[in-house]
Amino acid sequence: MADLYIVGIGPGAYKSMTMEAADALSKCPVIVGYTVYADLIREHFPDKEYITTAMRQEEVRCRMALDRAAEGIDTAVVCSGDSGVYGGSFRRSSFRCAADP
Repeated sequence: MADLYIVGIGPGAYKSMTMEAADALSKCPVIVGYTVYADLIREHFPDKEYITTAMRQEEVRCRMALDRAAEGIDTAVVCSGDSGVYGGSFRRSSFRCAADP
C-alpha cells in the first residue's frame, strides 16, 4: 500500500496553507475530497488526478482513497481547516471502510 495523507488545507486560501500540507499535496498524484475543497486548491496543483464527491459522502471518498492507495498510488485526502480536527470524519469512515470491504 502506498502512503495515504489526510491534509488540512487551512481556511481556503493557498497562501494560508502550511508548507507541510503543500508538500504532501505535491507528492501525491491523486487528491480525493469534497468538490468545493478540491476546487480551492486545483489551480495550485493542476497536474493531479482529482477524485471528488458531493457533501456528506465521506465513506465514498474514504473507499476511493483507500482503493487508490491499495493500488500503490500515493493519495491525499483533503479537508478544510486543521486535519487533526476536520479530518476526523475520514478517520471514522476509514475504520468502517476497512471493516466492510
